[in-house]
Amino acid sequence: MQEPMGPFDHYTPGKCLNCEASVPNRRSLYCGERCRQIAELVRYARRKLADGTYDRPDIAEAITIRKSQLIVGFYDKRSRKVDEEARQGLLARSHGRCEKCGCKFTPEGDSRFTVQHTAAENGVVLEAWCYRCNMNHAQSVSFTLSDEEAGFLGWFEFRVRSPEPVLLCDDPQNWPTIYRQLQHAARRSGGDAI
Repeated sequence: MQEPMGPFDHYTPGKCLNCEASVPNRRSLYCGERCRQIAELVRYARRKLADGTYDRPDIAEAITIRKSQLIVGFYDKRSRKVDEEARQGLLARSHGRCEKCGCKFTPEGDSRFTVQHTAAENGVVLEAWCYRCNMNHAQSVSFTLSDEEAGFLGWFEFRVRSPEPVLLCDDPQNWPTIYRQLQHAARRSGGDAI
């Protein structure tokens, strides 16, 4: 097993592990949710590259979609959560079929049930879509990248494909140990309570 990087050699309490911006308090490891999610995705992608599944279509698609979400912000799981009652209502309304293409939902695969969130004048509209229609829609949204956004993608790919972790937060194998050590160092630094 590879030895963990020495976290104290590259860690400054009060600085974000992902971007080196100031953190909300000296006990925080990231300046915000977006940086935490970027580091999490880098570790996931490095893990998939190491185990040889990075180019598997479903994994490559998931990484691409998450990268595109992180270019413009972060994925707010709480705001996208749909309770079981609403999910069952959508299934009943759609009679177990995708409201986009009409295919019958299956327990697994591209025809499995997902909830599509669509912005409308009166708020967000929820629809019962199959996984494939949901992914096709996500990938159909095109936009031109700014220089900053293109730079983000280049930096992300560099971090993922580097033979050694570029940042402390990029090491998927040793992250649990590194995380505990950094939390301990942050607490010792005398920062505010989390």
